[in-house]
Amino acid sequence: MNFRNNRVLDYSSRIDTNSCPLIILGNNGSGKTIKITEKYKHETAEKKTLVLSTYPVASFVFAKAFHRKKYLDQLQTAEILDNEINHINLVTAKLYKTIKYKVLDINEFLSDNFGEKLNYKNLFGELFDKDSLEIIYGSNYFYFDVELVNGEKYSTLEMGVGEQYLISLFLLLFKRKDQKLFIDEPFNYISTKALENITKLMIFSSSVNKNEIVMTTNALEIIDYLKDFRCPFKIVLSTNYREQNIELSLEEFYNFFSERYSLYNKSHNVIFVEDELIKSFINFTWPSLNVFQVGGSGKMKSLLKSILDIGKPCFEEINSKFIFVFDGDQAESIIRELPENEYTHLLPFKDIEKFICSDLSHSSSGFLSGFCGLEPYKIHQVKEIVESCESHEAYKRIKKVLGINDYDCFSYINNVFHEELKQIKELIERV
Repeated sequence: MNFRNNRVLDYSSRIDTNSCPLIILGNNGSGKTIKITEKYKHETAEKKTLVLSTYPVASFVFAKAFHRKKYLDQLQTAEILDNEINHINLVTAKLYKTIKYKVLDINEFLSDNFGEKLNYKNLFGELFDKDSLEIIYGSNYFYFDVELVNGEKYSTLEMGVGEQYLISLFLLLFKRKDQKLFIDEPFNYISTKALENITKLMIFSSSVNKNEIVMTTNALEIIDYLKDFRCPFKIVLSTNYREQNIELSLEEFYNFFSERYSLYNKSHNVIFVEDELIKSFINFTWPSLNVFQVGGSGKMKSLLKSILDIGKPCFEEINSKFIFVFDGDQAESIIRELPENEYTHLLPFKDIEKFICSDLSHSSSGFLSGFCGLEPYKIHQVKEIVESCESHEAYKRIKKVLGINDYDCFSYINNVFHEELKQIKELIERV
């Protein structure tokens, strides 16, 4: 669209993060279509629209059915305004002079023409079964009459799939308001050259029209454009239609698709960890490695399963090594839930907070012995905190009482587990 970039940035700043675009990524066969369909089915919003990858085929079939039944004459005609047509002309090889359209109400049409004795096969042949049609009815379809600048005129029935889809997508994003829009693989039919302008239209639709957009795609460029325009958005990765989606932060996205972004020219050892604290610890312990926090052991395991499914040869081809370093308290669950593999390593302690608290609970605490001249009341205070608080809260309070930071704790852990950590580092480098 011909929105200036500064205007798009303004639109982005007004998008509510609770209803920002959700982008579902994944390879072919990973279940993206199944998952977006399920999301649509379970969506409780009154206004919702589903645009599956079958949309252009269904559009043509419905338009033909409306035409054959002479139902089109009963429908009201609307027209896309001249300044709006300019937006469409920017992303297509054709130059439109006028675009008129009719909204095809599928449910009303079937009710009027077939009533309760609807024979799906008479109308649609073998193309759709009844279950498929129930999903397809969730879409909004259009019949177009267009005139080009050169005087050529034609309708939906003579249009190509991509042309029909592009105009339909424009109407859904630009004209609809306060809706939940589920759009499956839009760039199957739209040139990647149009990606930037379609992204701008998405941002406009989210910001101005208050539409909440859920989209599946393999076009990673859309993430780049959303980021460049500072649009809040969410990313999930569909790895298998049976598995839960994996939510990705932007950092995790760039890590997962590292080959495309050439992020690891200096080092191809990529370490995944559970949280920010352990990430800081590994950065402190092994500063030469690339470390990314995933956000919990559950997500770590899901991501590892995906990488195991993809297979080692794929990563050898791009000279990348992915290592998963779990907290020591995950040992039993890893044995139970994951196959034996060379990517998984356990830290030699439960986790940082639990280890420090456990050490401080002993009368001969090695950690406290490193503090010369520590007042007895502070030692007593630390002991009380360890006994009365869970480890996460205790760790925060102890640092405050002792006037220390995370790096003091990391240094002590490195001294205690020097040999064990050295062995893990050697194993990582051999993967």
